[in-house]
Amino acid sequence: MEVDDDEEDNLPDIRLNQPVEAKSEDDLHVPDIGVNRPVETKPEDDLPDNGVNRLVKAKPEDDLPGIGVKRPVEVKPIPAKKHWKESAAYVKNLFDIKEILSRTIGGKELIREMTEGLLSFKNRKALTAALVSFLIEKYGQYPRSHIKLAMAKAIVKQFPALDNEDGDGFEVWYTESTTLDGKHDANGYLEHRFRNVRRRDPSCKPDKKTTEASTSSSKSRLTSSVPAISVIVISDDEDSTTSEQMITWLKSNKEPKKQVQEYMKKTVPTRTAYIREHNLPDILKEYPRLLDTEGMVGQDFRTLFPQHCDNLFMKWPSFSDKIIMYAEQQVDFRNLLKLTSDPEKDEEKQNVAIQVLPVLFPSGTIKALEGKKKKLKRATVAESLLSYVQIAPIGTNIPDFLEDVKQTQPFVLLLGNRVTPEQQFVIIERFAIPANSILHAFDLCFKCFYILDLNYPWEGTNAWDFLQKVVYGLGEGKGKMVSTSSVLALKNFITCSAKPKSMEM
Repeated sequence: MEVDDDEEDNLPDIRLNQPVEAKSEDDLHVPDIGVNRPVETKPEDDLPDNGVNRLVKAKPEDDLPGIGVKRPVEVKPIPAKKHWKESAAYVKNLFDIKEILSRTIGGKELIREMTEGLLSFKNRKALTAALVSFLIEKYGQYPRSHIKLAMAKAIVKQFPALDNEDGDGFEVWYTESTTLDGKHDANGYLEHRFRNVRRRDPSCKPDKKTTEASTSSSKSRLTSSVPAISVIVISDDEDSTTSEQMITWLKSNKEPKKQVQEYMKKTVPTRTAYIREHNLPDILKEYPRLLDTEGMVGQDFRTLFPQHCDNLFMKWPSFSDKIIMYAEQQVDFRNLLKLTSDPEKDEEKQNVAIQVLPVLFPSGTIKALEGKKKKLKRATVAESLLSYVQIAPIGTNIPDFLEDVKQTQPFVLLLGNRVTPEQQFVIIERFAIPANSILHAFDLCFKCFYILDLNYPWEGTNAWDFLQKVVYGLGEGKGKMVSTSSVLALKNFITCSAKPKSMEM
């Protein structure tokens, strides 16, 4: 209906929706009759919340809380942890190690050694410094753990000679922290370098997490027992009374030897349970035949760990040459071991290789009381070596030697020289157990730690940790939960499936 201008004031209130002629197409006035309708607004309009559902066109940088608007977010170059682990190809191409090193002084030499699979001590430090500097430039001094892990994986992916047969060679460079079955901090050469850089930078103040991590990492990782010991089923005809009778008989008899061996084997379950609950003097009082009868420690170990008992003798001939080659690039081991000549025969090389282990790894640490405070004390290389093996002149009076022994944990004693001794013993709790060879002495010494449930000596714990995990293949359960980077590096070198060029000569 058309309406004259002069009749506008006299219109009846009929409350009907009527078409209204707008003055312009941009200015449409509709009375509010409670109908929801889309409203087009400009990005800069400030509209009150009147309960009306509307589509708002916002700028990408606007922060609009509570209206459920999803905006595209710029994707960062490092994917989320749960995604990158699933893509081996992405991890492999995330960092181009050769490109990074090509811009570093001495980078060609680093690439050559990495390709061959044997980094010298000097070049390993230079490599770590170069990679950490790159990460700091890109991500700062506190990069996320998956960034450091991606770098570590890229190293072994692009240089297979630095990996090992288990495919976990990247752990030398970085291992994430975990709280599974106990707590351990992040580990590896990259992580250690980051800590040193932050420690020297006054602008980096350690937060609570960093402080707690430093405290926990200084604590001893040694356990007081051996978990996961094999379960031995006792037959029905071997009740507790029979075991008790055999134990009583063993206390008073050393002969006949065959019967001693039989009774000792049958009482392994009872003895294992007893050892867990008692100290060493009580154990030897209850089971005197364990140390004074030849072969009893080996028999107990074979009963408990049948698949691991011969590993040292089976693996060491192939390990020894690689270990000596590795040692030549790391330390002046000939001077440290006081060798007068190089070993020539295979047996001599094996003897040197097993004794060089303590000088290849960092010496152990312990918290010692100084005044009213406990401070971290690190053993010297000489102390680490003495806790592992000692040399005495030919003709040494063994009873007199045992009287002066202060170390409570087992160690190897050689009479004569280090390479071809006249006699060899395992010294434990003022007992001297004779061995047939140097390799047999170290095998027997290691098995004493397990059978008698003893801690490794803190000064040289890394050498025994290497033997436990790499040679005997016993993994976690005793000693350190996470091996030091140097132990993992040697493991990678001697077990790498990609043969180094230096060994093809």
